[in-house]
Amino acid sequence: MKSSENKEQINIWIDADMGGDDAWLIVMAVGAARLDPRIKLHGLSTVFGNTDVENATNNARMLLTYLGVNDLPLYKGVGKPYDGSAVFGDDAYGEEGFCGVHLLEDTSNMPVQPLALGAHDGLAEALKNLDGKMTILSSGPATNIAHLIDAYPELIKEKVERLILMSGAVQPGPVPNPKGRVGNITYWAEFNAFQDPASLNVVFESGIPTEVIPLDVAHMMPLNAQRKAEFPEKFVQMTSFVETLDREKFGADGPTIHDPNILIWALCPELFSDVVGYDACVDVSAADMADEENRRGWYRLNKNTQSAVKIIESIAAEDAVFAKWRELFDAGIVGAK
Repeated sequence: MKSSENKEQINIWIDADMGGDDAWLIVMAVGAARLDPRIKLHGLSTVFGNTDVENATNNARMLLTYLGVNDLPLYKGVGKPYDGSAVFGDDAYGEEGFCGVHLLEDTSNMPVQPLALGAHDGLAEALKNLDGKMTILSSGPATNIAHLIDAYPELIKEKVERLILMSGAVQPGPVPNPKGRVGNITYWAEFNAFQDPASLNVVFESGIPTEVIPLDVAHMMPLNAQRKAEFPEKFVQMTSFVETLDREKFGADGPTIHDPNILIWALCPELFSDVVGYDACVDVSAADMADEENRRGWYRLNKNTQSAVKIIESIAAEDAVFAKWRELFDAGIVGAK
């Protein structure tokens, strides 16, 4: 896969559940578009996950207002899993999604408002009107994407170049507790996959070119004390709740910030390694967070080099990835309130 330097226009849509790491992703995406005129952000849609969809949408409004990005179309998405089952969270980013951080002192008059269409219909309109193809970055449960596939299967095949998910896990580290732990919400499951495994199966069965950034990648570069010092305190505070979980469950030296890596992979794939094709199926067992052995959200993987699903399992250049984080974040935060 080629670096973004060799592409003409890079059209990006972000679908996010608007926890703290989604905020980092969006700041970096704004920075990327500011630094490179070939990168165009077409829209942001929200979904349940780190918080409920109402909070997620409010967080998106607050963040975009804070960044001075008042013209990016915003759509409120789905508030429950694809199969309609109950929603389960772990408050890794607090009840409202940002660990209690308020980016604005006054949120009573935010100029950014969600548009009337739902998320998958709004994305479909953007695809129809697009001269080219779209890269979709999905940093939360894949629910909106599954509904898009159901409603507009031919449009997806014609207009979606790549779907990049933050989802799942292969064997994250550095020190899983207990030994062999795969997931960050249960022993077996990563959070987004646990929230809505049925939607992932819709995606994986669709044949859309899909690239998955699992837990493994972020766990290679936790936000340790030295790295924290290079970012604004408000955004570091957004990771404070998840840091406790990452230290307890994986022995990580700080919080693991997953979502920005889907953007870095989209723009700079040469910084990653171990890209493996898989036939993927996700366990759809009924959820039971009290049972660490519950396998809902567990990725069942069989290697297949011809599969449309690729999992990116490693970082080739950790320092370079972090430098790219810094570059894009710094550009995105310019002019923030």
